[in-house]
Amino acid sequence: MLLDALTPVDVDGRSEAVRQAAADLRRDLGVVCGRGDATPASTATARIELADDPSLGEGMYRVVADRGVLRVIAGDDFGFIYGLYHISRELLGVPDLWFWMDWTPAVAGRKPGPVAVPAGYAFASRPFAVADRGWFVNDEVLLMGWRLDNDPDQPWEMVFETLLRCGGTMVIPGTGNNSAHHAEAAARRGLRIAQHHAEPLGARLFSSVYPDLNPSWDEHKDLFIGLWKESLASHRGQHVIWNVGFRGQGDSAFWDSDPTYDTDEKRGALMSEIIRIQRRMVLDSDPQARTCVYLYGETLELYRKGVLDLPDDVIKIWSDNGYGRMVTRRQCNHNPRIDAMPNPADRGAQGIYYHASFYDLQAANHITTLPVRPERIARELGEVLARGGDAFWIINSSNVKPHAYYLSLIARLWRDGLAGLDDADRPVASVTPASGSADETEPSIASVGALLAGASDAVSVDDAVSATFVRSATCAFAAEYYGERDADAVADAYAGYFDAAVAYGERWDERAGEQYFNHCPRMLVTQFMRDRNTSCDDMRWAAGDVPLVEQIAVVDRVAVRGAAQYAALDDRDTAAATGMSPRARRLFDDSIALHARVYRHCCEATHLTCRALWEGFAEDWQHAFFHAGLARREFRRAREAMLAREHGVWRGYYANECLTDIAQSAWVLSGLMAYLRTMGDGPHFFQWQRDFIYSREEQKIKTLLNLENHLTDDEMFDAMLVKWEDLG
Repeated sequence: MLLDALTPVDVDGRSEAVRQAAADLRRDLGVVCGRGDATPASTATARIELADDPSLGEGMYRVVADRGVLRVIAGDDFGFIYGLYHISRELLGVPDLWFWMDWTPAVAGRKPGPVAVPAGYAFASRPFAVADRGWFVNDEVLLMGWRLDNDPDQPWEMVFETLLRCGGTMVIPGTGNNSAHHAEAAARRGLRIAQHHAEPLGARLFSSVYPDLNPSWDEHKDLFIGLWKESLASHRGQHVIWNVGFRGQGDSAFWDSDPTYDTDEKRGALMSEIIRIQRRMVLDSDPQARTCVYLYGETLELYRKGVLDLPDDVIKIWSDNGYGRMVTRRQCNHNPRIDAMPNPADRGAQGIYYHASFYDLQAANHITTLPVRPERIARELGEVLARGGDAFWIINSSNVKPHAYYLSLIARLWRDGLAGLDDADRPVASVTPASGSADETEPSIASVGALLAGASDAVSVDDAVSATFVRSATCAFAAEYYGERDADAVADAYAGYFDAAVAYGERWDERAGEQYFNHCPRMLVTQFMRDRNTSCDDMRWAAGDVPLVEQIAVVDRVAVRGAAQYAALDDRDTAAATGMSPRARRLFDDSIALHARVYRHCCEATHLTCRALWEGFAEDWQHAFFHAGLARREFRRAREAMLAREHGVWRGYYANECLTDIAQSAWVLSGLMAYLRTMGDGPHFFQWQRDFIYSREEQKIKTLLNLENHLTDDEMFDAMLVKWEDLG
């Protein structure tokens, strides 16, 4: 039995979602088998058909070859969709994230031609480890500034297809207006619609609709309820998992704008009342609907204090801190690190909201791979499953492409659990009490490197399982997308990336993402220009409540370590790339090698910024200006490194990189240069010009203060480079 580009896929009478999956399979048949290499109809080509079996559970399927027919047997649309993608993945060899990783059949060494289906082929799926699985396409600014075939919606279609290939069932299709715009396309794909934790019932935010009114429940209860009714009506006909809760208007606590709720008891009572009102509204609209509540930020704190009363049928969604750790997130300088692991003793279903990408204007990753070691992430998610958090996983996928490695790894987890082995071979993971805010079980910072490198003699069962899982997943990922020939080199590069990650604290999740090396220097520069004799309040979370000069020293120590480690990694990656196949090298330079290079330049830029600020404290204005210029150049190099990886369908992908916003970091350094020059050369701006472009004889003659137009800051920096660059 053969599959080729003309193999019919019979989905007549099926839903639009199934028909779209079938269209994807037909496209894959053409790519893998070759449009010009179709087998004549007289040969033993197969046909692909669907057959119903109501006894199969949700998403379950079988694929069976029988007398020229490759049959997908399922009991629901998800089963048929997954079965069709199974054919693509397992028989044609098309991996789940093919689009985002520029996969082609050449990666697997295949030439176009028919694909043989083994005689008697039969496959039966197993239940997923997680019941509902999906992505939150959040902070999606790169998708907003990029088009495929001149169509701004096509990138989103690729997001939805990839999610289904990974076994997803649900999606939050963007933030705010994006979510509303793309929800219909996601629903047509068969995906359930989940909702942002900051948007109860998916409704428009009160302050966006009523900007002149105080967003107070006591003052405007009817208006809030009206927005919720509006949202219920707008989602009619879609399969929605409704978010219930009550947050403020800026992804913050509601009492920020309603200070009458000044105790935990008052806050918990109001939120409990509102959740029950919302739940009743949902069930009145659809008795079969499900609701969930995100135990996120202040909501978790209220729940842990016992002042939040939740109905048993509301799914409790626990959340990590944005860095892979199941503790409450840091908000500004508030970092309680309250345990956020699912509780096996709680009644009702439980799940998680988890970040492959995060944006917090402090230290998270948005345009690079999460720099926390995957063994830690796998163990954390394994413990989530062991504690009963298996009803609902929503993963912050952001713009997908930079996070392909972790999205692939997490998809393996939600399919098979931590071990990914047959049940008889699956180790039993022990569950230890979560350490909570105290982190009593964590090593000191001096021992972190040895522990993560595997030098510790005390390795628990969980550590062994997670290490085995990650090793297998990384090798498979490298082979699938970069090719078997270069898989070892790529896997080594990923390991090197996690080894190079820089700690800014003592806990294992406190690893600096690229935002640390952009937002921290911007905060320090702003404070220096505003009042250099005052501590930077925005930096207390990272550097303590100490004088600004000491805060700069804390950031500089992190930056110096990062600059050295990422420079060494970048050099190793460059050397490794020279031995790769051209196609693997291009992908390597587009992905993990790019991320290492971004860190290299941003770490060096941060160090140079700190040096410039110190020289500013010493009123060595010329050197401060010069090092600020060097810092700006490094930020620009990081930006240029990203733009250099735009090719083919990726042209314009990084154009709207506006959250970490490396370009803004360079712009802030331009402002610092102007400030430093004003302090050192103002108000007449002639001396520096004489120092750097005039001869020694002319420098001493001041009949005319300057003989040419005043140099711009850029021209002045270029003049300094001529004299000082080799001196650093």
